[in-house]
Amino acid sequence: CCAGVAGVSSVPTLSPEERLLVLGVHPAKPVWSRLSWLCEIAETMKSQPIDYISMSRIAEELGIERIVAVNFELQNQLFGVPYPVPFRRNTENDPEIEYIAGTARRMSMGSSDYDFQSIDYFRLMVRLRERFRDRFWFLARLLFTPCVRDWSTVRLPGSLFPLSRGIRVFRLLPRFLAGAP
Repeated sequence: CCAGVAGVSSVPTLSPEERLLVLGVHPAKPVWSRLSWLCEIAETMKSQPIDYISMSRIAEELGIERIVAVNFELQNQLFGVPYPVPFRRNTENDPEIEYIAGTARRMSMGSSDYDFQSIDYFRLMVRLRERFRDRFWFLARLLFTPCVRDWSTVRLPGSLFPLSRGIRVFRLLPRFLAGAP
C-alpha cells in the first residue's frame, strides 16, 4: 500500500481469516457480554472475503473451533448472517455449541449477569474447550495461578511467594467441593 512513499514502511497485518479468529476468541472469556463485539464480527464477515475452509483448518489446529462456531451461531441468530458452511458441520455434531450460544445470547442482550468467579462460569469455560488437553490446562491454570484475592487473603514474604499456588488451591477447594459460587 505505502511501499513507494518516502519514510513509510510496510506493516504486517492479520489476514481477514486471522482477524476473524481473533475477534471470535476475544469475547469468549467475558461470555460475549458486549453486543458491540458481535457486531464487529458480523461486519467483518459481511465486508471482507473470508476463506472459511482455511479458517476452519486454523481453528482446528488451535483447538478453538467450538468458540468460533459459537460466534457464527450468534451471528446467524442475532443478525441473520449466513452460517459459513465449513463451520456448520461443527454445530450439527456438537450440542455444546447451542447451549453456549444460548448463554452468550443472554449475556450479550443484557438479560443475564455472570459471576466470573462462580463455578458456573468455570464450567462454561471448560465446555468451550473441545480438546481434553485444553480443558486440563485451563483447569490447571485456574487451580494454581494466584489472583489478587489470593494475595490479599494471605500475605506472604517474597521468599515464600511460590507457596501462594498452594494457598489458592486450599482457598478454592471448599468452594468447588461444595459446588457453591
